[in-house]
Amino acid sequence: MAAQLGAGADARFASRGSVPKSLYGQMSVHRLMGAGALFRDSLDRLLLMKPTYKAGWEIPGGAIEVGESPRSCCRRELLEELGLETSIGRLLVFDWLPVNPPRPDGWMFVFDGGVLPESSTSRIVLQREELEDWRFVEVSELDGFLPAHRARRVRVAHACALSGSSADLEWGHSVEVGLEFAAVEE
Repeated sequence: MAAQLGAGADARFASRGSVPKSLYGQMSVHRLMGAGALFRDSLDRLLLMKPTYKAGWEIPGGAIEVGESPRSCCRRELLEELGLETSIGRLLVFDWLPVNPPRPDGWMFVFDGGVLPESSTSRIVLQREELEDWRFVEVSELDGFLPAHRARRVRVAHACALSGSSADLEWGHSVEVGLEFAAVEE
């Protein structure tokens, strides 16, 4: 049954069965969903990766597959892209992304990867089809590597990792700010 739920399906949910294909069209929601991990080094710098398939940098992670939990996605992506098999900590940030034509809206999950020891970074092996580089950067340098909304998300995730808190964001802004998102301007 796990195969029916998707390659990354969590075995805990396999006993619930799969959704009949006849219902897919009625249930379909087109939304981007991704999960990543915030890793720090001993100097409190943050791990970023440079994808080959798009401009800019990202935290480690990727797209959530059908039937896959955000945490399972994060673990899978770390193993596939960096060759790292590591535990993932608590959820730091949930971030809603507004529609940005032609892209639909989306949900992004950022988990705490903790402090990555030098012994682990020396074992990083990039999946060259998807990644061309990785590096640790200072929090103050994020704007030079990430688009503004992603830099906001990563800064908040970093603050949450240090404080033991979590955050609910919309386009990288705290929902407490009460911002409305009629259109994407970044």
